Amino acid sequence: MANFHPNRWYEINVADSFLKDKNLAGGELLSLDRTGGSVFMYPGDARDAKQQWQMYPFNSTNYVLRTRGSGPFGYLAVTYLATEPTPGYTVATTKNASIADNSMFWRIGPWGDGTFWLSNEANGTAWRLEAKANQGLAMSSNITSLRPGQRFEFQQLGTVDNSSFSTLVVRNTSPSFLMIC
Repeated sequence: MANFHPNRWYEINVADSFLKDKNLAGGELLSLDRTGGSVFMYPGDARDAKQQWQMYPFNSTNYVLRTRGSGPFGYLAVTYLATEPTPGYTVATTKNASIADNSMFWRIGPWGDGTFWLSNEANGTAWRLEAKANQGLAMSSNITSLRPGQRFEFQQLGTVDNSSFSTLVVRNTSPSFLMIC
């Protein structure tokens, strides 16, 4: 498991030239019922709250990722999108913790060149998060070594120091069960 400090913000970018100077951004929960938001590659700006990621350890293998902009309950996850051209039709999103599923639990593994891949519990390790040239992100089953768009870099920013981000709320498979970690 990668080693991230939960009281630090991180900037996440892709080490491939087609997305040079762009960072992973997780938007606030903007859907009508405030349960989902967008995730995309955006021109890099370490001051942008959507680009300040917290990597919160959930267990010995998984992290929950959220941005200052998505708030303490807006977790990086994935969702089905029928119009997504990538096989699997699964795109990155932010989801409210009260409805999030196993896709909010992320494994972060090394490629061996200083960059990392991301997979989640819902899709399994045979699928990885991939940034695309159109600035969207999808889960891809093409996980060959050093795959373009899957080589993520993490740059430590400032401290979180916000009690709202000091715990996690996670939902079990039962809709009525919430756990605070």
